[in-house]
Amino acid sequence: MRADAVDFSWVLRERCPLCGGRGHIGRLTAYVRRVVELFPYREEWVLVARFRCNRTGRTFSLLPLELAPYHIYTVPTMLWALMFCHVVFSDPGKPLDSVLEKLDSDRPVTMYLVRCWARMVVRGFRRSHATLARLHDLTGVRSGVGFRGEVSEVDAYLTACFARGPPPAALHLLRGFGEIAQGARFLFGTASQDRGRGR
Repeated sequence: MRADAVDFSWVLRERCPLCGGRGHIGRLTAYVRRVVELFPYREEWVLVARFRCNRTGRTFSLLPLELAPYHIYTVPTMLWALMFCHVVFSDPGKPLDSVLEKLDSDRPVTMYLVRCWARMVVRGFRRSHATLARLHDLTGVRSGVGFRGEVSEVDAYLTACFARGPPPAALHLLRGFGEIAQGARFLFGTASQDRGRGR
C-alpha cells in the first residue's frame, strides 16, 4: 500500500494528543509494519501514519484499532490466547503448554510471550478501569496475582465488557473504549510518547 493511498488529513485539524493544542501537527513519512493474526493465521504489512507535534517536537503514530504499540500480534489474537489459558486453568489435569496447541505450535508463540501478553493486557485494563466502568458493570472484576490470577482477571474483564468471544467482540471493546477515551491513549500497550513515564 502506498503511503499516499490513505487520507490522514483529518488528523491535522484534530487536537494534538501530545500538547492538547490545535493547528500545529505536522505529517511525517508513514511506515509499514508487520502484523500477525492467529485465528486464522495470516501475516500482513500495514501502513502506519506518523505525525509530529511542532510545539513539542515529539512524534506520535496512528495504529489501526487491532494493534497495540510494539506488538506484532493483533489484540484479538492476544485476547483469544488468554481465553484459552483460562479454559486450561479450569481443568487441573491439562498442562499449560496445551495452550500452544490451540495457538498452532509451529508458529513462533511461546508461553513466555503469552505471559507477556497477560501482563500487558492486565495493565491496560487496570489503567483504564474507570473509563471502562462508564460503559460496563465491572463490579465482578478482582485483581489477580501471578499468571493464573492475571488470566482470571482478563477473563473477568472480557466477560464484563461482553468481549469474550471471536475477534469482532474484541474489536467492539476497542472501538467503544476509543470513543469514550477520545483517542487519549491505547487500551493495551504504551504509546511511544508515553514510554519512560509511569505505565
